[in-house]
Amino acid sequence: MGILIGLEDPEDWWEELLLHNPKFLERIAQARKHLQEGKGVSIEEIRAKYEHHP
Repeated sequence: MGILIGLEDPEDWWEELLLHNPKFLERIAQARKHLQEGKGVSIEEIRAKYEHHP
């Protein structure tokens, strides 16, 4: 038995797939934990690092 769900945008398929993937969800949980522990990198730091690279 299965359920067919129609998606208006093909990009929605990837989002649905990722949101039901245990490995992806675990990586998100780890990233959030690292941010809470102050181990994250801000978007500003990433931009500064790669801003001058082609």
